[in-house]
Amino acid sequence: MDVDAETLQQVDADLSANGLITLSVLRYRYWTKIAGIRKRGRIRNELEYHMISGLLADTENELCEEDTELFNQLLMGYESR
Repeated sequence: MDVDAETLQQVDADLSANGLITLSVLRYRYWTKIAGIRKRGRIRNELEYHMISGLLADTENELCEEDTELFNQLLMGYESR
């Protein structure tokens, strides 16, 4: 989800005011997890599988061709287990 900085700040403030985790924290955790999968070169479980599958299904993702190819290979490797 692409949102401008002002909107993100407002959403984060609203969530935080209600004792909820912010969108910024969720996005950070998501991308940190994706980076870990990339570095490891292996999908360990179904959650990671769905994260990568969803990332690749997003037609507006800004993955480079190398990452797209790597993640497709990781999905195929996980599926063949």
